[in-house]
Amino acid sequence: MHTNFIQFRVYYTCLVLVITLTAMHAQELFASEGPLDLSIVPEEDFKHIFSDTNVTIRNEKTDEVHKNKFYSDGTVTSKRGNSKWRGIWYTDENNQHCIRWDHKDKSTCGIIMQDENGDWVKVKDNEIIRHYEVIQPLSKTK
Repeated sequence: MHTNFIQFRVYYTCLVLVITLTAMHAQELFASEGPLDLSIVPEEDFKHIFSDTNVTIRNEKTDEVHKNKFYSDGTVTSKRGNSKWRGIWYTDENNQHCIRWDHKDKSTCGIIMQDENGDWVKVKDNEIIRHYEVIQPLSKTK
């Protein structure tokens, strides 16, 4: 029984150390003056900026460009090639912008930020994954 307690204490100590180091790394990343010197957009500002908008987005990995239409009722549509995607968008408890496409099993989430040039980007796992190139108001029809 004493061995189990020691193993638990070692495990617990390692877990606390990992969490602490992860938090310190995140603080350094977002406080740095380097390429990821970004400002997190508060949830209310995000909702105001992206509600009822047509947004041109570039995927950082594939360089693919597509347009998403974000509606104030929480729906989102996108034309990808010959198919039309539909889903919902929301901000989760971690202030991440999430999209749950109808044909996908889970949501895709990331933090919306502005880079040092004032451009909008989406960040996931400390990497920029999307660039929001054009944000325009929608016409009143879906």
